Amino acid sequence: MFNNSINYVFRHSKIAFLTKHKKEVEVFPLIKNYLGTEIVLFDGYDTDELGTFTREKKRNQSQLETARLKAKKAIEISGYQIGIGSEGSFTTDPYMGIIPWNIEMIVLYDNKNKIEIVGTEQRPYKSLQKSITTKEELISLAEDIDFPKNNLILRPNNENDSIIKKDFLSLDDLFKEFDLLIKKSITGKVFVENDHRAHRSVSRMEAIRYATIDLIIKCHSFCPECNAPGFSVSRGEGSLPCKYCGEESETFKYIVYKCNKCSFEKRIERTDITNVDPQYCNYCNP
Repeated sequence: MFNNSINYVFRHSKIAFLTKHKKEVEVFPLIKNYLGTEIVLFDGYDTDELGTFTREKKRNQSQLETARLKAKKAIEISGYQIGIGSEGSFTTDPYMGIIPWNIEMIVLYDNKNKIEIVGTEQRPYKSLQKSITTKEELISLAEDIDFPKNNLILRPNNENDSIIKKDFLSLDDLFKEFDLLIKKSITGKVFVENDHRAHRSVSRMEAIRYATIDLIIKCHSFCPECNAPGFSVSRGEGSLPCKYCGEESETFKYIVYKCNKCSFEKRIERTDITNVDPQYCNYCNP
């Protein structure tokens, strides 16, 4: 990536990172190597108070706002000028709304210079939520998600039951808890779902690593106007023509970069393609 590259803006700074789910395993080496900073873990604050994937605590703010809050809370707790916070979410893909989808955001906030830089990564995610009655069904689900690298959560009866069992280290542990829950279950079913916490999901950890890489790339991109780091793609504009009929498509023609500090924008015409295939044209392929 950046061979021996150090960003002078953050070099020799101390960065506070707030997490309780071992995200530092992926984040720390990248930040240290490519920003030239010291990054310190703060895990005394219970980030579950901001929302849990198991729905005991509802997340009241958006994913970005929650990651931002964690970064600012890290600054508050540590007394440092720079904080990092991370937040994940799970939804369906933005294209057809069918495929389970994981979005990771990692926010760096520089309180002294009032700079916010956001790294993101989004990708398909093997997600499951299912009510089962047999151990054979549980084995199939465990194999499908590569258990225990990606872990499971069990509840008796249904997805809203207050009894939640997690942190399984082996299949034996998983089976023992399943046997206990199936006996407690009034419906004779056990509800099974992914454990989305980062330290129990190798798939999420990989996405967090790539979100951190995206953050670092943006930290090395400087605004032409004010020289602040974080000058990055904000949106697409314009429309590329269909190469068959020449009509405008929904594929954007320009990439707009924006500075989060001074709001300067720069529009750049795409060079990777100049027109689109008729299959993406609303006139040729309505």
